[in-house]
Amino acid sequence: MAGFVALPGDVLDSGTMSIEALHSFVRGWLASFDIIDRFLAYSTRHPLGPVQHDELEVRATQRRYRETDKDQIRERRRRKWESDEALRDRQRASNRAWQRRKRYQQVYGISLADYDAMLQRQGSACAICRRSCEAL
Repeated sequence: MAGFVALPGDVLDSGTMSIEALHSFVRGWLASFDIIDRFLAYSTRHPLGPVQHDELEVRATQRRYRETDKDQIRERRRRKWESDEALRDRQRASNRAWQRRKRYQQVYGISLADYDAMLQRQGSACAICRRSCEAL
């Protein structure tokens, strides 16, 4: 079987293993998969580690692109906005929802979830006049 490493003989006899024997066994088992060598080779090429190095490099590249191509990005967004009606509808709906959330928070000091819960407790009507009310 590929990657199979037999347990040391003293483990088979006594059923226990010292820490040193365990470390030796695990290192030999990992070496059979060539994991340690590949990790050490990678860590010397990328001293910050695989995730940090790639993430920092990608962020730097994206930042340079945004700084150098601002006009092209702005023009591309403008053309997309003018030509894509679905984008405009989605953005306007998102803006309306955001404005509604902010209004309840700023004017009344409650969240939209609190308002919806209160409205449901009141039977979807005004608590004072009992008429059905529409959303702000």
